[in-house]
Amino acid sequence: MSKLILEVEGKKYPLINSTFNSYNRGAGLEAYPTDNTFTVQIKITKLDKVLNDWFYNVAGQTKNGRIVFINDEDEPVYEICFLEGQTSSINGNLNVAQGDYGNDLMVTLTAETIFTNVL
Repeated sequence: MSKLILEVEGKKYPLINSTFNSYNRGAGLEAYPTDNTFTVQIKITKLDKVLNDWFYNVAGQTKNGRIVFINDEDEPVYEICFLEGQTSSINGNLNVAQGDYGNDLMVTLTAETIFTNVL
């Protein structure tokens, strides 16, 4: 089964979903904050202090990292790298009745730079 892994500060976190947007306005044009955005959806049970403090922007934290897509054969095939990522919004879902389908966060982040690589 394919999977997504968020790698930040040498730690790895399994993701449910991720989207990204990187827009190039051209030479000499100022970037908008929404030009380089990405979202991560993660189970709340997978959070730790590092992610929680980053997501809730404790002390204005920014982080560098990557999101890796791993195929069915457990091989990394694609990555989304980001520099100076910080949170712009968080949406949560807490519902014990949903079991494995609930209790997750969707976090939208902006980054100074986003780039992708085929591995």
